[in-house]
Amino acid sequence: AYIHSIQQIVTIDDAGRCQLWKIDSSSSPPVLVNCEQKGRNHNDDIVGKGRPCQISVSPDGSMFAFLATDRQIRIFNVSTGKLYRRYDESLQFYKTAFESGKLKWCTTDRFEKMLQSEADLEKTPYFGMQRVQFDSSSRILLFPSPFGIKSVDLETNKPIATFGRNEAVRFISPCLRQEGARLESDVTLELLASDN
Repeated sequence: AYIHSIQQIVTIDDAGRCQLWKIDSSSSPPVLVNCEQKGRNHNDDIVGKGRPCQISVSPDGSMFAFLATDRQIRIFNVSTGKLYRRYDESLQFYKTAFESGKLKWCTTDRFEKMLQSEADLEKTPYFGMQRVQFDSSSRILLFPSPFGIKSVDLETNKPIATFGRNEAVRFISPCLRQEGARLESDVTLELLASDN
């Protein structure tokens, strides 16, 4: 993912290595930025965990985030390379919440169907296509969960809402229509989608 504000690219490979690459000019190859911070490699927060899915960069370029196949959402500070926040969306998290009565709105039948659905999802390529998205303020993060799309205020670290919790579908890749784009009467959806 490209971070325009600092002209760097963040990459994460299947082994979990996170690297920042500085782009000096369009004619020279990217240069690897030093990943060490005070004697500690920031990759320690990723290595050995699930394979990262698609990377999202905040609009202000201060953070990047991803959902990994271990069902953890990780948000990193670009300037330090350190883990800023982590959210657990693992099935164990949901099992514990259900057993302790924190999911009062969820019936036993629905919960068991969700577990089966999630097991089936893990066997498909769509599981690795999950992504998170920042809003235009870079303060709110949206991400898919077994029960809808969650939104979290990253500044306060508090949940805002869960969208589609009662829907009978599994959301994979939320997309947020942000402010600033107006629909004119002569503009078609095809023209908007063409990025012209």
